[in-house]
Amino acid sequence: MISPFKRVLSRRNLHIRTTSAMAKVRPSHLCPLMLRFLTAADHALTRILTLFRVAINII
Repeated sequence: MISPFKRVLSRRNLHIRTTSAMAKVRPSHLCPLMLRFLTAADHALTRILTLFRVAINII
Protein backbone atom coordinates (compact mmCIF):
# COMPACT_ATOMS: atom_id res chain seq x y z
CA MET A 1 0.00 0.00 0.00
CA ILE A 2 1.32 3.45 -0.95
CA SER A 3 1.18 6.09 1.74
CA PRO A 4 -0.54 9.41 0.88
CA PHE A 5 2.74 11.25 1.47
CA LYS A 6 4.53 9.31 -1.28
CA ARG A 7 1.59 9.85 -3.60
CA VAL A 8 1.87 13.63 -3.19
CA LEU A 9 5.58 13.57 -4.00
CA SER A 10 5.22 11.50 -7.18
CA ARG A 11 6.17 13.24 -10.45
CA ARG A 12 2.85 12.66 -12.14
CA ASN A 13 0.86 14.18 -9.30
CA LEU A 14 3.18 17.19 -9.15
CA HIS A 15 2.80 17.75 -12.91
CA ILE A 16 -0.99 17.66 -12.64
CA ARG A 17 -0.93 20.14 -9.78
CA THR A 18 1.29 22.65 -11.57
CA THR A 19 -0.75 22.35 -14.78
CA SER A 20 -4.00 23.01 -12.94
CA ALA A 21 -2.39 25.88 -11.03
CA MET A 22 -1.31 27.47 -14.32
CA ALA A 23 -4.77 27.10 -15.85
CA LYS A 24 -6.30 30.10 -14.09
CA VAL A 25 -8.86 31.96 -16.17
CA ARG A 26 -7.58 35.39 -15.12
CA PRO A 27 -5.23 36.76 -12.52
CA SER A 28 -6.68 37.48 -9.12
CA HIS A 29 -5.23 41.01 -9.07
CA LEU A 30 -4.83 43.69 -11.73
CA CYS A 31 -1.48 44.08 -13.43
CA PRO A 32 0.20 47.43 -12.75
CA LEU A 33 0.27 48.23 -16.48
CA MET A 34 -3.45 47.54 -16.82
CA LEU A 35 -4.11 49.68 -13.77
CA ARG A 36 -2.14 52.52 -15.36
CA PHE A 37 -4.23 52.32 -18.54
CA LEU A 38 -7.45 52.38 -16.53
CA THR A 39 -6.45 55.42 -14.50
CA ALA A 40 -5.20 57.23 -17.63
CA ALA A 41 -8.55 56.65 -19.35
CA ASP A 42 -10.36 57.85 -16.24
CA HIS A 43 -8.30 61.06 -16.11
CA ALA A 44 -8.85 61.71 -19.82
CA LEU A 45 -12.61 61.22 -19.48
CA THR A 46 -12.71 63.54 -16.46
CA ARG A 47 -10.86 66.24 -18.41
CA ILE A 48 -13.20 65.93 -21.39
CA LEU A 49 -16.28 66.18 -19.17
CA THR A 50 -14.84 69.19 -17.34
CA LEU A 51 -14.09 70.99 -20.61
CA PHE A 52 -17.56 70.14 -21.88
CA ARG A 53 -19.18 71.59 -18.75
CA VAL A 54 -17.10 74.77 -19.09
CA ALA A 55 -18.07 75.09 -22.76
CA ILE A 56 -21.77 74.70 -21.90
CA ASN A 57 -21.52 77.37 -19.18
CA ILE A 58 -19.85 79.80 -21.61
CA ILE A 59 -22.59 79.36 -24.24
